Amino acid sequence: MGRNIFNSLATRWNTTHCGGGLLWQIYESNPNGLNYKNSVSNGGFFQLGARLAAATGDAAYVAWANHVWDWSVNVGFIDKDLKVYDGADARDNCSKTNYLSFTYSTGIYLYGAAVMANYTEQEVWRERTRKMLETTRSSFFSPAENSTNIMYEPACETVNTCNTDMKTFKGYLSRFLWQSAVVMPELLPQVKEILVPSALAAAHVCEATETNVTCGQKWYVGGSDGSLGLGQTMSALEIVQGLIVSHYPVDSTSVPLDNSTVRNPQDSGAIHIGWIRPSTFVAALPL
Repeated sequence: MGRNIFNSLATRWNTTHCGGGLLWQIYESNPNGLNYKNSVSNGGFFQLGARLAAATGDAAYVAWANHVWDWSVNVGFIDKDLKVYDGADARDNCSKTNYLSFTYSTGIYLYGAAVMANYTEQEVWRERTRKMLETTRSSFFSPAENSTNIMYEPACETVNTCNTDMKTFKGYLSRFLWQSAVVMPELLPQVKEILVPSALAAAHVCEATETNVTCGQKWYVGGSDGSLGLGQTMSALEIVQGLIVSHYPVDSTSVPLDNSTVRNPQDSGAIHIGWIRPSTFVAALPL
């Protein structure tokens, strides 16, 4: 499935505007997304390439992951401090960056960088991951003096403007921070320093009955914030269950799957029709 999704995304790499990149949406039902290139779409593609590289050992995925990262930096979605911004309008050739920064898009790039650091063993990826973790900590934690190391969504949470999607975002960052510590164990002390207090705080905004648990959004308020919902509960679950990582035997080695484990396109008619091997895409990259 991962290879099929990668193949589908690679065919949508759009060089008409902004020198490359994926558009946010592909369906006319959301016309705004048809003109917007953003970090979450391209970050997801980057992370998928990194994870497929580690899973298969195919250098083509490494090349694509490098290419998407470089494009994200060059177009201005990732700045010199490795802070990740939301995106830009393709009709302006991505010349006007939307400087909103969200937890989930940062987490997506962070975990992809950690996977690349683990798999390639290149210091450049280790340094990028370390630096992005530092920026993540300064950007999305400690909203007030009495809430040190507690995660929040600065773009909307403190002013009560988070929409339904945004209420799930902290869950993604939580997951990817914990996972980054698995593939790059040197990060675990720093990750625990911010996520353990956040997990404890998240638990305090949850309310339990005999049949269910629902959670609020603002982990830093010390109790229920009156904003219970599915996305908020998902985010709390993500950060709390990540505590298991602290007790998980971390193996920093990356063992690629062999051909007996990773299916090739000819193995099944269910494989995506029109499959193009990743090496073909790499050869066609506008480098």
